[in-house]
Amino acid sequence: MGDAKASSAVGIDNKAVSVPVIMKMSVPAIVNNVAAPLAAALQLSFLGHSGGASAVAAYSAINAVVSFVINISNFLVVVVMSRVAHALGRQQWSLLGAAVR
Repeated sequence: MGDAKASSAVGIDNKAVSVPVIMKMSVPAIVNNVAAPLAAALQLSFLGHSGGASAVAAYSAINAVVSFVINISNFLVVVVMSRVAHALGRQQWSLLGAAVR
């Protein structure tokens, strides 16, 4: 009962927030998360049929290195974004400037 009062106090429509609505809104994220592994599997299968074992080994080595570099880059971006969001939420403008530089 307290949750209903709290959600109505901040302007959340309880009927608009339900499991079917959340599932419907999450379909693009699910498709996005499935697309990359599916594309990699298709590439690897085509490469395996046409290029042989050495091509698959080269693809796997290059893919591992590229994935590592991308994940490190993504980690750095996420850390900076969290620091910026934290400083912005606290309205600490000096920390915000230090995080962006």
